[in-house]
Amino acid sequence: MRGIRNKVAFIDAPFTDGREQKYMWHFWGVVPEGEFTVIGVKEGSDELSPVLTRGSQSVWTYHSPGGQHADEHLPSTMSVRESGKWALLIYIGEEYFDQIIVEVN
Repeated sequence: MRGIRNKVAFIDAPFTDGREQKYMWHFWGVVPEGEFTVIGVKEGSDELSPVLTRGSQSVWTYHSPGGQHADEHLPSTMSVRESGKWALLIYIGEEYFDQIIVEVN
């Protein structure tokens, strides 16, 4: 698993630039209500990029991962457009939830 212990993580699979891959997100504790958003920011850049995909389309959000339940999961597909170190900024609803750093080959 890659992420923040006892908060949010996904099953760790390598990221390859431009390649869509399935990831299962896991959430622990109280999960806010609202849509799930993952925004990619490449190290050294301030450009925001959608990371989640639906079909072959990049999207900003997915449906809500939970609500008032203790432990939740959410399947997703993600694709990062180019190699390097990326911060995946996680939002649920309007609330910043956390970030996970990944290396994209």
